[in-house]
Amino acid sequence: MLKKASELWPKLKTKTNAFILCFMILNAILTVHLFMRHDINSKLALMVALIAEVLFELVMVWLFYRLKRKGAPIEKMFLAFVIPIGLLFIAFLPPQQTPDAYAHLTRAYEISQGQLVAKAGEDGVASATLPVELRHYIEHDSGYSYNANVLWQPLSGETYEEQKFYPSAAGYNFLIYAPHAVGILIGRGLRLPLYFILALGRVFSLLVFALLGYFAIKFTPRFKMLFMFLALMPMTMQLVTGYSADALTLGVAFFLVGYALKLIYDDKIKKLSRWQIAGIYVVAAIMGICKTVYFPLCALFLLIPYQKFGSRCRKWIHAILAAGISATLVVVWMKLQRTSAGTLPINDQFGFILTHPLRYIMYILGTILDYLSGFYLSSTFGTSLGAWRFDIPYIYFYLAFVVAALVLVRGTEHYEVKPIVRFVAWAVFTTITVAFMTVMFTQWTKADEKYVDGVQGRYFIPILTLVPLMFSSSKKTPATKRKLEFSSDYPLLFNLFFCVCGIVTIIMVDLA
Repeated sequence: MLKKASELWPKLKTKTNAFILCFMILNAILTVHLFMRHDINSKLALMVALIAEVLFELVMVWLFYRLKRKGAPIEKMFLAFVIPIGLLFIAFLPPQQTPDAYAHLTRAYEISQGQLVAKAGEDGVASATLPVELRHYIEHDSGYSYNANVLWQPLSGETYEEQKFYPSAAGYNFLIYAPHAVGILIGRGLRLPLYFILALGRVFSLLVFALLGYFAIKFTPRFKMLFMFLALMPMTMQLVTGYSADALTLGVAFFLVGYALKLIYDDKIKKLSRWQIAGIYVVAAIMGICKTVYFPLCALFLLIPYQKFGSRCRKWIHAILAAGISATLVVVWMKLQRTSAGTLPINDQFGFILTHPLRYIMYILGTILDYLSGFYLSSTFGTSLGAWRFDIPYIYFYLAFVVAALVLVRGTEHYEVKPIVRFVAWAVFTTITVAFMTVMFTQWTKADEKYVDGVQGRYFIPILTLVPLMFSSSKKTPATKRKLEFSSDYPLLFNLFFCVCGIVTIIMVDLA
């Protein structure tokens, strides 16, 4: 393989090669820095880390050049990168070291046992009966220290007498954990040790996201580079390879926007087929029952020219039916879940919103202004991974911001967007932001607080694909006047090195 890599590696003349070399050197320097910062004095460990890091980067660069030679489209490049990077996260980021992972893991395991609707246990809080080994792992991993031997033992079949509470995940539809549950079910059926059972759940989650991301990038005729950049950020990779309600939500959200943009802007589609219309119904329904706060993304389908439906009347009939079916499924699920309860209760803050709507809007704006430049951005890009425990060297925070800005500028220069499209994009972005802010305000924020507590940057990732639509001009910038020509190679390779640095950071913190 190394021989082939040397044959494919051109001489250092191109900007891409210089880009690769600079980041390989940067990652090596940061690895040494991380060893020193965490007081790890083993020279052998440092050498092993550097060699493993460089070898992985070389293999991925070889794969990159091989695909480039074959003229592989950007979606295939994404698929080739997301799987190995995701497997690294599965291998080195323990499932418990992400926010609220215990609740999502408990819910996924319960679903794999056939318990699709959470039930309230003692004190009316949702709870589940777990195997002794899994319960021991969850309980003893809260401080990131546990008996590793537990992970390598097959499940004995014994269950823990006391139930495990998980109210924060009880309200989610079972579909959102389906990939995890399928992997867990297969692992249990094969009588694998706990480690492999948990890993299979994460692998299936990764594969489903990779498939949805692939088709999202393939379908969208615009902003492919932005889709790829967002899908390969360290935070995205952490979410889709962990036990999280965001894993399937991200994939479906990316797919929905990509599919909508295809139906809106693909000139080859003169009239929608039955399958394409059915796709709208299915995607809208899944988006609604995954995380209802992101359902407004379905408003993008309203931007499809009515001629592609055959008439204005048919367009609105399909829109009403799709929205009605999705709303019905959401209501049915809420009805089923309400019969068992056990979820986080809505506090008195909801009454405050109804009586002081303007003041509440000011709370939202104040929260965003206070947290945007720091916590929201870092927890969007992924410079702080796990339960805010793995801080990637801050140089990547600034670099990620620059790359994101360049990707955005390139996208907005290359495409024209009508005012009505910009208006809908802004309306959807604002509505979803207010929606998840309201959820956190009514479930997590303490009474009398003048800000919204609990919101994280990762909540914005599903709607960041709307940003180019929000800021694009009404006219396409002529090629002679464009300020930036930016190859898709750069964000792809940047995220490779960004994620590798993230994995090294995780390893260093765990070793310290």
